[in-house]
Amino acid sequence: MSTCRSEWYEWDGTVSRIITLGHGIVDSHVNLDRKELFIIVPGNPGQAGFYEPFMESLHNRVGNPELSIWSVSHAGHDSDSSAWIPKEKTYDFEQQILHKLHILEQLVPTSTRITFIGHSIGCKIIMEIFRQNSTHSLSGSYFLFPTIEGMLSTERGKQTYPLTTTFRIPFILLASLLNMILPGKLMHLLIGLVKREAPSKVRNAIRHLINPNHVNNSLVMAKQELDTVHELDTDTLKSMGGRLRVYYGMNDGWCPLIFRNNLLKVEGILEEDAVVDEHGMEHAFVLGSSSGTHLGSIIGDWTKVTWRT
Repeated sequence: MSTCRSEWYEWDGTVSRIITLGHGIVDSHVNLDRKELFIIVPGNPGQAGFYEPFMESLHNRVGNPELSIWSVSHAGHDSDSSAWIPKEKTYDFEQQILHKLHILEQLVPTSTRITFIGHSIGCKIIMEIFRQNSTHSLSGSYFLFPTIEGMLSTERGKQTYPLTTTFRIPFILLASLLNMILPGKLMHLLIGLVKREAPSKVRNAIRHLINPNHVNNSLVMAKQELDTVHELDTDTLKSMGGRLRVYYGMNDGWCPLIFRNNLLKVEGILEEDAVVDEHGMEHAFVLGSSSGTHLGSIIGDWTKVTWRT
């Protein structure tokens, strides 16, 4: 079975981690010519490493040795910056969209068959990619627990907003303090005690997240999401009809099932395109002991169904 690799991509003064399975970013214009590529756009925090178990399960389920899968960290969320001082540049929501478009344009040949997989706010970023892309032919998209409308009106949105405003600076200082007083091995041990059910690769991603620069970028981006993601972009969703399938949680505090009802009102979106979870998965499915692997298998099965258009 193929294994994931960690690679770095430089853009606008920072490097961001891309986890690759199959062909990586080196010589990608040669290796991905006329091949198939799945690109995962993460939620927030946007650590690509959270998705490694999902990627490996998905790749194994699809069963295509020529398939490559990339998980792209958000700019500023997983870099090589100092873990002590919050001094690095922050990237807003629009810049995160530009970051993904730049990677698409610079690393992926136009002949590549591209499928996007979005999680949470990553789904909204993919919608913007579909709307703004002018260089590539995009096969379709899978949305997992999407946050594409009314974020601040949701239960979790209301709970999170103070963390992005009043408590942002204390959170950043806490991340700095933890890195100052806890040696690396002790930090890993503490994470293991708190998130013992999470796979080891996911615990490593949590360790990379506990960095004041990464925490700051995550909270800045979260505030902009909550401030700007209100109305459902029905025009873009209509253009994606027949090439979009969505996975909803049964009790998702970020995406209540009434939002599924709103999606089904969009022309071209059918009942079968909006699946409701029956396995008790959480919005942050990547943190579960086996839910990432399980959902990777589910999406792998979905890929065997041909798009309608």
